[in-house]
Amino acid sequence: MKDNNSDIRPGSLVRAGYNRGPRCLTLHTGIVTAVDSREVVFSEKYAIMETERYVRVLCGERIMTFVLEEDTVEIINAAR
Repeated sequence: MKDNNSDIRPGSLVRAGYNRGPRCLTLHTGIVTAVDSREVVFSEKYAIMETERYVRVLCGERIMTFVLEEDTVEIINAAR
């Protein structure tokens, strides 16, 4: 389930997993530490830009970065 709404914010408890390559089967549970947005070039030929949202999650002792539009991010408990 992709959760692309504005409820994901620092302090939220989430379950997240990569949807690319061999790592897609493992889901990680952790606390969101940051949510960043970046504009990237989708097509240089047609000058199309897209905005990607990156979610940084503290899982155990590591901070893992997930792309909200590509990876699976489920909110378990939203921060207030």
